[in-house]
Amino acid sequence: MADTRVYAALLRAGMAGQATYRASFAVELVGTAMGMGLDFVEIFAVFHQVPSIAGLSFVEVVLVFAIASTGFATADLLQRSLDGHELYQAH
Repeated sequence: MADTRVYAALLRAGMAGQATYRASFAVELVGTAMGMGLDFVEIFAVFHQVPSIAGLSFVEVVLVFAIASTGFATADLLQRSLDGHELYQAH
């Protein structure tokens, strides 16, 4: 239970830091969006050559891509708030 409180406190502190440094957050957001955009261009290029991949249409692949990319971006955002958390654990 104590570990959960520590993680929650670190997460709140990380989010507060991101709110304080808005320019840094904006640059990170733009970088993530550019990476996702490049990945989308790659998917588009592949589907320009083939009609389907493993039986999935373009729309289905884009949906899977969007869900996965959003999940990874959210996890990355939250994980960065917890960098160095092992320093705070009692051994």
